[in-house]
Amino acid sequence: MLKDIATDLGISTTSGQSIYAEPYKLLIHEEGAMFKAHTDTEKIPGMFGTLIISLPSAHQGGDIVLKYQSQTTIYKTSEHKQSWACWYSDVSHEVLPIHSGYHIVLTFNLAIRSAGQTTTIPRPMAP
Repeated sequence: MLKDIATDLGISTTSGQSIYAEPYKLLIHEEGAMFKAHTDTEKIPGMFGTLIISLPSAHQGGDIVLKYQSQTTIYKTSEHKQSWACWYSDVSHEVLPIHSGYHIVLTFNLAIRSAGQTTTIPRPMAP
């Protein structure tokens, strides 16, 4: 999937570099939930974008609107199947209101890793 993302976004890595997706948040959007238009800030070193994976969940609304310069793309999430989308951090995006049901989304920060750099994945707290 990350190779496809690199190709789709036109990311060219040099020898010893690769892209990676660092888990960021699990979001459960319920009726009335929305996000106003915004761009993402760098949350990890080398971050260049965001990846979302929409999990199968019955809902209406919740389309994601991506805007960059004069282009607008609408990503429909209400088709009740698993899908994914990614974009650069400087792309303005918003989530339109959920009309019914729940929209469940895994979000990841996309970044470039240099040779020898490691990623730490947070561990859950012990009970």
